[in-house]
Amino acid sequence: MKAIILLFLFLFPFCGGVKIGAVEEEGEKKPPPKPPVQQKQAQISEAAAKPNTRWLIIKPYFYSFLGKPLQGKVNIFKSNLASFAPRIETLLEEVEKQKVEAPKGPLEFFDVDSYKLQLILSGTAVPKALVTDPKGKAHVIQEGIKIGNREGKVESITQYQVKIIEPGKSPYIKQIEQPETAVSQDMFESSVQ
Repeated sequence: MKAIILLFLFLFPFCGGVKIGAVEEEGEKKPPPKPPVQQKQAQISEAAAKPNTRWLIIKPYFYSFLGKPLQGKVNIFKSNLASFAPRIETLLEEVEKQKVEAPKGPLEFFDVDSYKLQLILSGTAVPKALVTDPKGKAHVIQEGIKIGNREGKVESITQYQVKIIEPGKSPYIKQIEQPETAVSQDMFESSVQ
């Protein structure tokens, strides 16, 4: 057995030349394969012949970018913090421009003089009053509520009066007539006796 394996190993390296299933014809000889450098150049020339669709999409943007001048040289040693710091004056002006007025309530459509005081509810934890507008609609007010078309506010409600303050004007005082408390002379005399 050892002899067969030695014979096989000895004869095997010298058997090259003819491949099984491959038949060479004398008239046709294959050209030798191209070196790898020439193969890559051929692939590049084939790729250059095809139009690149991605390039066609960005081509106008690329040329418009090339046409624009650069903004200027940047000094890397200069602090650019000043260009990023917000300016308070401009921010306040922008906020004032964007400030939207709050929607007006039903008591802010008429002048304070046009409201009529009808009733006062005092002696409670939160004093309230009933006023009517020029259209005849009744509204309940309490201290701190806006009233009038000039940003007026109800400052205080007492037993017989309501005090309304508007900016830049003297306060308005709306009063209810005090009930007569005068006791007739006859009643006084009868109670004394």
